[in-house]
Amino acid sequence: MFEAHKDTSPRLDKDLKRARIPKWTQNGKIDFHSLRNVCVSNIIEAGATVKEAQSLARHSTPNLTINTYARASQKRLAELAEKASENMRITQKCATGVLQNYLQLGPSVRSTSVFPWRLSPQSYRQTAE
Repeated sequence: MFEAHKDTSPRLDKDLKRARIPKWTQNGKIDFHSLRNVCVSNIIEAGATVKEAQSLARHSTPNLTINTYARASQKRLAELAEKASENMRITQKCATGVLQNYLQLGPSVRSTSVFPWRLSPQSYRQTAE
């Protein structure tokens, strides 16, 4: 693991100066907290479980790891939204196919089975078309 120092912030400031890296940029400030945010977010992005990320960050609770240090990646959120959208389109096609097959059954068969939806078959027929 990593050795912890009590004077981390002054050491970081000194190292940034020595490396000629500005502490403030147009994107924000470089400090120990922001580096931990990046570290924890990258650990989670790499596929770590919450417990693994908590252990690597040496936090006392998973709540501290996830709610204080982890950040959602905008790129990853966009990818997840796209994948969820694709899954919903597939699910919608499947549900529409099941509904159409059900509606093609004769009235005697439909009346003996339990219609799983609250609306009438006629209203679903209109939405399925």
